[in-house]
Amino acid sequence: MESVSKFFNSTASDSVNLYAFIMMIAMATLFLISPEAMATAPALPDIGSGGADDLLQQSAGTTQQGMFYAIWVVGILLIFVPAYFLVGAFADWMKGRKELGEVGAVIIVGVVIVVAGMWLLSTASDLTNTGI
Repeated sequence: MESVSKFFNSTASDSVNLYAFIMMIAMATLFLISPEAMATAPALPDIGSGGADDLLQQSAGTTQQGMFYAIWVVGILLIFVPAYFLVGAFADWMKGRKELGEVGAVIIVGVVIVVAGMWLLSTASDLTNTGI
């Protein structure tokens, strides 16, 4: 437990270290999720072989794929932003600057934001027919 306390105290004292740690976790998650995202991505229409009849169908396919990737990026940020604030609140609690109830409030608000955001993203996915 003491090593965990030292880790959180060292990251909380230097915001650059905390930011680098959060970005490292975000990149690792992105590399783990990206093969699944690529496998389920809607295919772009083939421009050269006449697979799409006109420019409108081609642009619709390109827009659909762009929305697909935008939904993934927003979903990843939706998880890491509350996690960033939770780590900061926990570090402040370890230093005695915050009460445990304040950390609990950050957890509750973070969970509500993630659940509501994921619901909105799934609704956006249904609207754009990306089928995530």
